[in-house]
Amino acid sequence: MSLTPREIGTLIVVVLKANHLPNKRHIGKQDPYCVVTVNGEKRRTKAIKRGGQHPEWDEEIRFTLFEDTDDVLARTARKDGSPPPLPPKNGSPVKRVKGGKLMKLACFADDSREPDLIGETDVDLTEVLTKGETDEWFTLTNKDKFAGKVYLELTFWSNEPPPEKNPTPKPAKNNKQYGGPGIPISTLHPMSNMASKIR
Repeated sequence: MSLTPREIGTLIVVVLKANHLPNKRHIGKQDPYCVVTVNGEKRRTKAIKRGGQHPEWDEEIRFTLFEDTDDVLARTARKDGSPPPLPPKNGSPVKRVKGGKLMKLACFADDSREPDLIGETDVDLTEVLTKGETDEWFTLTNKDKFAGKVYLELTFWSNEPPPEKNPTPKPAKNNKQYGGPGIPISTLHPMSNMASKIR
């Protein structure tokens, strides 16, 4: 039985900038670009001409995310006949994403023959899928060595309808001081009584 994967939303990746990238060129500055991979789908930024070690792309890449159909099958039809697990209670449930919750990011120095890998990292999407957005520096490595950092802004637009909020009653605005039913304000605070006696 195969299910058509259901769209769960759109992941927006803004590749802003990088710093401390190792220079892969012996002469001049390198032309760096990034490749972002989600569920086997690759997208790349433009190469920044002479971007060197501190390029700025400020480029937006969008991915459509799908629900993991294997996970849906596992939850709806367990082999031992037990009921499917309950969704987590804390906050919004983390989506089951086709291809997993890791996004791959690799940075290359553009070359007419073959691009040089500068560094790469795996980005955990759990926070953005739960909170809706996150932005931070991600450390790149190449052969287990530090290879600079890339700053990403991640946003997730869910296709799910927003949860209904119960309207909270607003307290009536009253500028007069109120000490409760039948209690004069001066009796609430002992110092206010003392002040009136001293005068």
